[in-house]
Amino acid sequence: YAEKIYQLPNIWCPLSTSDINQIYLKQKTTTQDIIFGCFNNIKKINNNLISAWSKILLNLPRSKLYIKSDEFKNNKFKEYFENKFGVLKNQLILEEQSSREKLLECYNNIDIALDTFPYSGGTTNLELSFMCVPLITMSGDTFLSRCGASVNKNLNMKELIAYSFDEYVEIATNLAKDQKKLNFIKLELLKNSRKSNLFNIEAFSKDFTIAMHDMWTVFLNQNNDINK
Repeated sequence: YAEKIYQLPNIWCPLSTSDINQIYLKQKTTTQDIIFGCFNNIKKINNNLISAWSKILLNLPRSKLYIKSDEFKNNKFKEYFENKFGVLKNQLILEEQSSREKLLECYNNIDIALDTFPYSGGTTNLELSFMCVPLITMSGDTFLSRCGASVNKNLNMKELIAYSFDEYVEIATNLAKDQKKLNFIKLELLKNSRKSNLFNIEAFSKDFTIAMHDMWTVFLNQNNDINK
C-alpha cells in the first residue's frame, strides 16, 4: 500500500446482528448427508475452487453442496455450472438468490460452509459464523484472501483454516465425517460469537474513534515539525 497502515486493536470490520437475531437457530447435523454450502458471490468461484469442492463431494458420496446465485435463473448457465463439477447432479443444490430474511434462514440448512479462495467471503462469512455454521477457509497472502481466516481466528476456530489446497479438502472431509466434533464446534461458535468483537458495533465504534484521533494527532505533529 502507498498509504500508511493503521492497526486497529481488535477487528477491522464488525457485523450488525439486529436482523440476524430474529432468525431461529436450527441444529442440523447428520454425518450421512452432510450439506456443505457457499452463499458467496458466484464471481468468486473459479476452476481451482470447483476442483477442491468436487474432491470433497467425491470423498463423501452422500454429501451435497448448496450454492445460491441469481445466475441460476439462466438454465443454460446452470447446466454449464453443474457439468464443471464431475459429480452426481443430486449432490448439487443450485438455487436462485433470496431476500435477506430468507437467505439468513437458509444458513440453517447448511452443516459446513466452504469459503471461496483466493477471494474470501466477507459479510457472508460473518453472517454464517453468527448462525453457528463452521467455516472452512484457506488463508492466502493478500488481504482479500485472509478475510475468512480473520473471522475464524477471532472466533477461536483456527483449526478450520487451511493453508493449501489439499489441507482445505482434508479439513472439510474430516469434519464432515466427525459428527461429535461438528456438534461441538457449533456449540463453541454459539458461545464465542455472542461475545466476539466481530459482532460488537459499539466496541468497534470506540476503537475507530480513537484511531481517528490518533491519526489526526500524528498529522498535526508532522505539520508542526515541517513548519518549525
